[in-house]
Amino acid sequence: MAQINVTIAGRTYRMACDDGQEEHLFGLAEQVNGHIEHLREGFGDVGDMRLLIMASLVLADELHESRREASEAATEARRLNDAKAAINETIRSAQAATADALDAASKRIEGVVATLSESASKGPAA
Repeated sequence: MAQINVTIAGRTYRMACDDGQEEHLFGLAEQVNGHIEHLREGFGDVGDMRLLIMASLVLADELHESRREASEAATEARRLNDAKAAINETIRSAQAATADALDAASKRIEGVVATLSESASKGPAA
């Protein structure tokens, strides 16, 4: 297990993380620290605990919004998959109807050819 030091709101904290996750944890700490600095710029120095709570709420709101967007995207993906299935069924139906129409036309043409062949074999009409 790896040990790293992260700085949030001017204080250094020793954190443990899985090996290979150090950069990810550094990035998360930078994100939290960035929110705290942004809040500090907007509200002044209102105390570390209050800034941490405010940053936590901002991050929770971002997480909530991301989950909502992911849910909407999943719903849209399902809708698009349903539409794709309906289109594919329409295409299959159209292909079957076209094949039936071509089969019927082929049979009519064969009938016409047979009739013409019979007429030609009987000779010219008197």
